[in-house]
Amino acid sequence: MEPPKDLRLAVLIDADNISYSNIKAMMEEIAKYGEPTFKRIYGDWTKPTLVGWKTVLLENAIIPVQQYSYTIGKNSSDSALIIDAMDILYSGRVDGFCIVSSDSDFTRLATRLREAGMKVFGIGEKKTPPAFIASCNKFIYLEILKAEIKPPPVKTTTEKTPVKTVKTTVSIIDKGLIKLIADSINDIAEEDGWVFLGVLGNQILKKQPDFDPRNYGYKKMIDLIKDIREFEIDRRATGKNNVFHIYVRAKEIFSNNHRRTLKIHTLVLNRFCMPKSGPIIIIEDDPDEEGIMEEVIRELNFTNKLVYFNNGTDAFEYLKKTGDQPFIIFCDVNLPEKSGIEFKKEIDEHKELRKKSIPFVFYSTSVNQSAVIEAYTQMTVQGFFKKENSYEEIKKSISVVFDYWQLCKHPNS
Repeated sequence: MEPPKDLRLAVLIDADNISYSNIKAMMEEIAKYGEPTFKRIYGDWTKPTLVGWKTVLLENAIIPVQQYSYTIGKNSSDSALIIDAMDILYSGRVDGFCIVSSDSDFTRLATRLREAGMKVFGIGEKKTPPAFIASCNKFIYLEILKAEIKPPPVKTTTEKTPVKTVKTTVSIIDKGLIKLIADSINDIAEEDGWVFLGVLGNQILKKQPDFDPRNYGYKKMIDLIKDIREFEIDRRATGKNNVFHIYVRAKEIFSNNHRRTLKIHTLVLNRFCMPKSGPIIIIEDDPDEEGIMEEVIRELNFTNKLVYFNNGTDAFEYLKKTGDQPFIIFCDVNLPEKSGIEFKKEIDEHKELRKKSIPFVFYSTSVNQSAVIEAYTQMTVQGFFKKENSYEEIKKSISVVFDYWQLCKHPNS
């Protein structure tokens, strides 16, 4: 029997959204999933910001594609990448695509490629919009690839001292993760509740393409499962030396000779105080403002998952579908498609979202008194803040909001 062939992958990189310092880790990661047969990178190479790519492109045999920026504020490289992707698709010479970008503009492209039977892998930063992540078969965060890059050893004559390693994480083990694993086990488990670990991993990826044990600081899924007390593992011998099959199930409680399945959701609620550990929703159409918000929140030592949207329509769809209880929503007033005011009114008119009682704060550079009055008299908002120009002032105002809601009682806490 012939061994399975590697997937032939077209690797298409958006240079405007990805740093050249990540290229080695990216190419090593891509090699795990298939053989890169096309390797192209798109950008306006006349820009000084892209000069760092020159050396690494030669080392990795990546072909640069020049695309001039015809107008200010429009990314013409995106269009060039999309056109090339469709040309490669119809050539019939690849089995899948790897799109390296944190830009939601490639969401429709990824969806179209999957409709054509292609495997689509995405690589980008944690700030990547959920819509693009969901459109991929698998999405890998650059932050975990950076963590795997080890500096070369330094020769020294001094005595070696043990170095304590620190896990690098981009997500935390929370109620959402445990529910995801528990639901996936229930979907595919045998009558005895056990499911093969490899099959479980595939099932989770179908539901959440950005799932990866490395997001939580673990190299392998078995190590992650071992550290979650709601699940148990069974190593089954295969008859071959040192070869075992790993099975997982939700733990069960035995009492009075009767067996009952552990209720995962109840246990999770006892373990995690919601909604304070829930995701922080940021609705902002300016990428620079997003970056500042993320930096401030991390500097304040909050480890909540950050979920970004650049418009109210996508944010509203996410809130309707997510099983998470968000900690808080920060929303700009001026947004494309619909304003922040209109978005908040939609939430107030939605019965289930009103029950969630998600703290909602307007955070905008544009503050006029009429908008403030409308927000407080016609909607259920919990704050209206003006974005300051000073980083320290921004940090101060966000810290005040967080401190208040950390102490405040909440219907769902």
